[in-house]
Amino acid sequence: MNPLEIFAKSSLEVTPSLIEYEVGTEVEMILYNYLKLVSENYTNVFVISFFDAHIPFFEYIKRVVGDDGVIDKCNLLPVYSKKEIGTLDGAAPSIVALLGRSIQNRKGRSLVVILGLDYYTAIFGEEHLVQMYPRITNLKVYKEDLSTVSILNTKILSDKTIQIINNFSFNVARLGIERKEETFERYLLLVKTIFVEYNLRKWHYRIENGKLVFYE
Repeated sequence: MNPLEIFAKSSLEVTPSLIEYEVGTEVEMILYNYLKLVSENYTNVFVISFFDAHIPFFEYIKRVVGDDGVIDKCNLLPVYSKKEIGTLDGAAPSIVALLGRSIQNRKGRSLVVILGLDYYTAIFGEEHLVQMYPRITNLKVYKEDLSTVSILNTKILSDKTIQIINNFSFNVARLGIERKEETFERYLLLVKTIFVEYNLRKWHYRIENGKLVFYE
């Protein structure tokens, strides 16, 4: 199995999950391929989008991959949006309660993808992220057959906040860029999964003709 398959398989067993990334790692392609791997296991896919963070993701997929139905399956739940009707705002408890009520009556196993928490942090501060994250990743209290995966740029966070966030995540994958000889290479590091033999193992990856290729 490649690292994304390992992460996906682990996320189907335990939740919540977290994909940490830094700018330049093509996180959109990682998320797209993750959704391709797990989508057949879910009846519903919800995208919670803070400050319209879904827009660059959707545009990237349409531009690089094309329209193959992945985006069509997503149910958008906007928070603090400037472009979407029915956007939510307010304090963390009220936002999470409204989101919970939006998904609790949907029949079938469901996945929630959380985008834009880094935007939320940049505007409101890390202390608000620390309050929001454990609440929004615990939407399972509203719907038992629910999994969550958050996509978060942790480069903007302090080490203390990253540790707190990771403690509330059962699966953690980290996307980064490192210098190797005369080039820069992207990598995926499995920080935490149920498959302990793969934890802290690193794979490099590249994108070739719209496809994700892993190598060590």
